[in-house]
Amino acid sequence: MQPTSQVPLNVSLQYLGVKSNQAGSGEANIYLLLVITDGYEQETGRLLPAQGTFSLQGYQTIELNQEVFHTGSRGDSLKVCILAYKQNDPSWRTTILMPALAEIERSLRWGDYPSAKEILSTVDKHMEKATTSFSGGGDQLIGYYENVWGAGGSFGVGQYEGVGSDDLRLWFSIWSKEPPGLPLRPALLPDVSLQDVNIVSTVSTGDKRVDIIRIQNDEPHPISVVLKGTSLLTGEFYNSNIDLPADGFGWLEKEFGNNSPGTDTISYYLYFRGIELDSWSEELAVVPDQRRITLVEWRNSDGSTRNRENAGWDAGNPLY
Repeated sequence: MQPTSQVPLNVSLQYLGVKSNQAGSGEANIYLLLVITDGYEQETGRLLPAQGTFSLQGYQTIELNQEVFHTGSRGDSLKVCILAYKQNDPSWRTTILMPALAEIERSLRWGDYPSAKEILSTVDKHMEKATTSFSGGGDQLIGYYENVWGAGGSFGVGQYEGVGSDDLRLWFSIWSKEPPGLPLRPALLPDVSLQDVNIVSTVSTGDKRVDIIRIQNDEPHPISVVLKGTSLLTGEFYNSNIDLPADGFGWLEKEFGNNSPGTDTISYYLYFRGIELDSWSEELAVVPDQRRITLVEWRNSDGSTRNRENAGWDAGNPLY
């Protein structure tokens, strides 16, 4: 096969992120397996980092800013496959993944580009042959990204934001002559929202109202968020951590009071690590309580007050 163009082609990984890192609330050791080929003579199969791992919490992004592929004479396509693993046992990487990677590289030299599923099948095959016992059952797949571009797709030249399956997210660029600038570090946020907020439209001063809030978690793992409630008249009245189940929701019923009459605005805000996920606001009419009677002392025009004797009033003979 001959090259279709002498124009160079490069791939730069800018940021790596994971949603659930499969380690609960702590950090996990993550590494990448990259298999990239230009469809002509340049191909790469490598681990990133070459030694060690990246430490990531769930819903964290880290800066990589590394060029991971270059070719000066591209063929008929650009094929990119990137898999992310959580390291459970360092010996698994040496005993299983390195021999599997060597087999994948041999297939690349024969022009056979394996898909992500074929790469996983190759890893599983080496796992089945191994007699070594691993403390964590082997390293755990976080997710993968793969794509193929030809001339009709400009060989993929462009920027890619937050792509990947399962819990893997990648930000990378494919470019030719001028490397792109590094964008601001992206925030990786869970899919959690204020699904419904129900409050009364009118309340009397001194009375309690009950706010009913439903928070929806569309992630396949539990999430902890912060819910804040504010009042235009009285300020913040609620601030608490809320634990949500995987693929589920949480109901809250909270009782609050308003002592100042007027038009109030009640707002709820949902936060994850200080970043706002969702918000809701609605006006509330706070009216004086008509059931409460205020006694006012009656005075004569000269400022004197009546008493029971000169007013002719007693408990059994009231004046009207």
